[in-house]
Amino acid sequence: DPWQPFKDLRAITHEVRPGVTAECRMEGDVFEMEDQRNWSDASYKTYVRPLALRWPYVLPAGETLRQTISLRISGDVKAPAAATAAEHVRVELGEAGPGLPDIGVIIYPDEVEVALANLPTLSALGPQQLTFHYDPTRGHGLEALQSYARLAAACPVETTLECVVSCVGDLDAELSGVADAVR
Repeated sequence: DPWQPFKDLRAITHEVRPGVTAECRMEGDVFEMEDQRNWSDASYKTYVRPLALRWPYVLPAGETLRQTISLRISGDVKAPAAATAAEHVRVELGEAGPGLPDIGVIIYPDEVEVALANLPTLSALGPQQLTFHYDPTRGHGLEALQSYARLAAACPVETTLECVVSCVGDLDAELSGVADAVR
């Protein structure tokens, strides 16, 4: 799992170049930073709503939640003079580029019933895929797989079963056990 080295963040300051500083200030809910270097993007991710808090969460009707992100650049920032032209700027669109990656939603066993009870909301979200997280080391068993099958039947999008394999014993036996449970 990702690691959160910085919690309850309110600002990140970075020296862009000698004499120039960028400050990103975050206000509203609690922000934290996650170390993603073990993952494919090899980066840090800053986000709101700490992982330690319950999710998904519901905002009561009528409640206002304000989030503000501001970026301030300070120091020896000399902007070049703006270019001027007698003609209007013309922008032409070229051929369409590659499509965006599919948007997916990860579902844990304890969230399946809520997802089933809120299928119109899930459909309105429009995910192209659902990822079902299955972890036998956390007590996920046949019941979790059966609930995933119900959700897959009710929400006709591509599905992926993400299975945690502990690899503490005979790997063939462990994977065979998972395969048998899935069948």
